[in-house]
Amino acid sequence: MKDWYIFDDGKLIFQLDTIRDLDPRVLETADWQPEMRKLDSLEITGKGTVWLYCRAGWEAARAGVRRITVKKPDETEPVVIWPRPAGVCSGSWFQTTEYEKWTHFQFAVQGKRLDETILQDEPFGFAKNDRMLVLSGAAAVWMYAAAGVQAYLAGVTDLFYSDPRRPTLFCLDHKHPGMEIPRMSEAHRGLVLGIVGDPNSGKSVLSGAVEEAFLLREQSCWKFDCDAASPTPRWYLSLLPKDPENAKELRNSQKTEWTAELEALVAESLRNLRKTLSITIADLPGGNHKAKSPMRMPPGREVIMREIDRFVILGRADSPEIVEAWRSELRKHGLEDRVAAEIISSEPNAAPSLTWEQNTSVLRGRITGLDRKNRDLSALWEPLSLLYSAILPDREE
Repeated sequence: MKDWYIFDDGKLIFQLDTIRDLDPRVLETADWQPEMRKLDSLEITGKGTVWLYCRAGWEAARAGVRRITVKKPDETEPVVIWPRPAGVCSGSWFQTTEYEKWTHFQFAVQGKRLDETILQDEPFGFAKNDRMLVLSGAAAVWMYAAAGVQAYLAGVTDLFYSDPRRPTLFCLDHKHPGMEIPRMSEAHRGLVLGIVGDPNSGKSVLSGAVEEAFLLREQSCWKFDCDAASPTPRWYLSLLPKDPENAKELRNSQKTEWTAELEALVAESLRNLRKTLSITIADLPGGNHKAKSPMRMPPGREVIMREIDRFVILGRADSPEIVEAWRSELRKHGLEDRVAAEIISSEPNAAPSLTWEQNTSVLRGRITGLDRKNRDLSALWEPLSLLYSAILPDREE
């Protein structure tokens, strides 16, 4: 792998080839202090994981950098994460839980605006303490960088990150970077719900709507983009309405080829997610449709599909063969009995709506509004509660 970061003209630039398979032990090789101590101002940018941004924020604060910013691809101006007005955490976009010997800080940004005015309107910081701090949750990279800065300034001695795709926690501070320790809570068996369908059918949008709807009932829920060869980052969805050409160009630069190793990595991640979360929404790859005969489940992709407990098949009104084609693929691998719902999409530019047929053994519905530019999916939350009840019939209300 090429150098995964560079310093250039006051910038720390991450340049990962494949974000998903970066081992946290790479932090052992990241000696950023000599470069950062030379800087009065630092901009953090590039293709990196949230925990790399968090570590960068920690190290910049440790180096005494006076101004720290994060440049996002979907914004023209960088987000200023330091300096910021002091204040102990009191925001609505995260949850803090105190335990006897450690603190769990979990981002909860679903449905929240993700611009830097959050840091202006709601105090963000940690009380002075020497307790272990564990960060988790889906959030923007600049939020994690800000958390790294504030954790160092608060005197936190042990900073760890909880990635639900991994079986352990790993260290982000400078004393034991990349060191792994067991999780604080016992493993349990969750449920993995997979969304399958052809490319450009609205799978990612539907997966996001399912995540939003399920989070109203279960906080231990997360959407996992399983298309590791062609991911759909959150920044891409944010940039797409503003600058579609640039969004597509940046996203295409992150694409790679599927390999057996990459398929095994996604399958392993799903197994770990089942142990760490109650519900995982798996946004599954759509297959290879470049050939005359589409390969919806290319050889090797079945190792991912076998980790799915229940499936939702998303079809399109203009291609009625899609649902049966996906059923056939699942049938070949003995997975057809795991289908929980079939949904037909039409009018992607219309307002979001979802209606279900009545009295069917497998849920069957029709949905509109699955265009990626449509950001408000709240109209789908109530009808999607029926899907929640179907896959988790024993779960208490």
